[in-house]
Amino acid sequence: HYNMVDGVCYMALFDKSYPKNLAFAFLEDVKRLFQEELKREFGTGSVDYRSHIETIEKPYYFIKFDRQITKAKAEYRDPKSSKALQRLNENLTEASP
Repeated sequence: HYNMVDGVCYMALFDKSYPKNLAFAFLEDVKRLFQEELKREFGTGSVDYRSHIETIEKPYYFIKFDRQITKAKAEYRDPKSSKALQRLNENLTEASP
């Protein structure tokens, strides 16, 4: 599963039996967390984050972001957990008109 937003590809591999809507809810959370990280790193004004990302030369520049991804993975590990279902409901609510 993947989601491409503003030149950044958010990608994750899931077991075939994992619910597709939860997989995309996970990717949406990772995207939101990464955008928050960009704001902390580069500021919040009228910043073009994509141009900052494109000029990063060091590999693993966002390695500290791994802690947030690990936390999100733990929340989504069990698709029947209350936390995962809560996230799914939040994403469904946001998508509904």
